[in-house]
Amino acid sequence: MLTKRIQIRENLALNVLDTAWERGYGEGPVIVFIHGAMGQLTNWKYQIEYLKDRWRVVAYDCRNHGGSDKFLELTPESTVEDLKLLLEKLGIEGKVIPVGHSYGGMVAQVFARKNPQVAKLVLVNSAARYTVTWDEKLIHSLPASVWSKLLLTDNALARYFYRKTYFSDATPREIVEEFFADNKEHLESMPPHTVLSFKGFWGFDSTPWLAEIEAPTLIIVGKDDKVCPVSKAEEMHRLIPNSELVVFENCGHISMYEQRDALNKALEEFIEK
Repeated sequence: MLTKRIQIRENLALNVLDTAWERGYGEGPVIVFIHGAMGQLTNWKYQIEYLKDRWRVVAYDCRNHGGSDKFLELTPESTVEDLKLLLEKLGIEGKVIPVGHSYGGMVAQVFARKNPQVAKLVLVNSAARYTVTWDEKLIHSLPASVWSKLLLTDNALARYFYRKTYFSDATPREIVEEFFADNKEHLESMPPHTVLSFKGFWGFDSTPWLAEIEAPTLIIVGKDDKVCPVSKAEEMHRLIPNSELVVFENCGHISMYEQRDALNKALEEFIEK
């Protein structure tokens, strides 16, 4: 994937993929992929490849992730401002369709609120509330030197934790191994600050204003998702007026890999409507 670092402000450059750098497009919405916590833009590799022939696709590493600048504050407001500035830098003034995974879905929700530029919205394995887990609380109570070697390296304990937390038990081993291989270098180069910076999202709750999202919205969740379970997706579906809910069988939190073909087709059909 061809990526470039785009300086969106004086102290922040983002690692960006824009398929318009390699091909021309006519009129139509721009698909903007936003990865989840501790993820990277290549997590969307199957979706980018599937959609790029028909629509302009943009994906980027959020601040503190991947090839983007790190050691920055992370809040809903700052990440949405990053997205707005990035679209300006890329000259994208027309309609966009944000597709956000997990934490990226929360960013997409804030961006879509009362925003006429958003033609449609897609929330993948996401939620309206950031629920702080026991392991996050534990991490913040201990020195980074204690937990970083366990969680930010490729080791047996980390693999067991990620396998049980993020994937369905029904997901074939080769898909899990592919995801680990794709993200090994990314994980092992990640500073502890990236993990700790998500404290800026603690307390996130979009439920009071989700009804203000007017764009047609597709909500996708894995039936076996333990991080953002079906109940969280159902809550968003109830609160977003013009929304539809799709539940993938035999799928956990990583729909982009676990049900890549089903997700690709769902995105294509939703964009075409």
